Amino acid sequence: MIKVGMIGCGGISRGHVAGWQTVDSQKARVVATADIDEAAAKERAEALGAEDVYDDYLRLLDRDDIDAVDICLPHPLHMESTVAAAKHGKHVLCEKPIARDLEEAQRMIDVCKEHGRILQIGHQNRFSPEFMRYKELLGELDLGKINLVQSRWEFWPNLRPFHYKKDAIGGGTLISCGIHTADLARWFWGDVKTVAFMGNSFTRGMEGEDVAALLLEFADGPVGTLIMSWACKFGKNTWFSSQGPNGALEVERGKPVVQTSEDGATEYPATVDVPAMGGQKQHFVECIAEGKTPLVSGEEGYKALQIALAAYESMETGRIIDIA
Repeated sequence: MIKVGMIGCGGISRGHVAGWQTVDSQKARVVATADIDEAAAKERAEALGAEDVYDDYLRLLDRDDIDAVDICLPHPLHMESTVAAAKHGKHVLCEKPIARDLEEAQRMIDVCKEHGRILQIGHQNRFSPEFMRYKELLGELDLGKINLVQSRWEFWPNLRPFHYKKDAIGGGTLISCGIHTADLARWFWGDVKTVAFMGNSFTRGMEGEDVAALLLEFADGPVGTLIMSWACKFGKNTWFSSQGPNGALEVERGKPVVQTSEDGATEYPATVDVPAMGGQKQHFVECIAEGKTPLVSGEEGYKALQIALAAYESMETGRIIDIA
């Protein structure tokens, strides 16, 4: 059995708890939690049936019987906690974004490789049943050469104090949540060649942007837009569209994939029913047990971050940025 430690027990960790609860306890389970807020650590431990609670994650890492860690800390702590975990011989599942900048991200990748540890980044949407089905159908259906792609993720989340600080999260909604759509865009449509970006903050009182719009050119030809907002109560809930000469394919979180063509519209329900966080945890455990490279490796997390940082460079300079 793989023994896991949870590092960071704030709001995002609730979703991680639900994910671990789907994992076969004979294969893996969380045995300890760590957070400077001991009450939060105890609450997560009770939900997971974990025996031990720490107020310093280094004490958790000192345990030889713990094989892996699930890092749910704020962005500025991703690099130092991942590096420490790898040096202590632990495999790492780290929340997104991988880091605040590419230097931090590369350090995480290098140290995990140096110590022979798996690094998986928490882009759990790749394990959402409807998005997995969308990916399958993009490869199976004859839409023709995809030429226009679009994504929207617009909502009004409960923000934590650190979300309001640009330095703490590396920007605003784009790098914190929009990076999920950047990751899915690469997964669906391939590597991004150029980026242009506009963002603004006039609703939530953030230092970084609370609304963002990216214009992307993909290496394989399509152009498209990614729209994201933390200031929208009535928008699309993670919606994607692929347009080709023979038809279009659309999906929205929690709904079937819909193909539109000259023959009308066809719905394709998801073929698996494991929630995204559950699929993510199960994949992490499988990769450790079988020595496989994760679907969302450190390198994949790096490339999603690269899109976000190129977007910020575009906004600062007023230029289209080539990231090919």
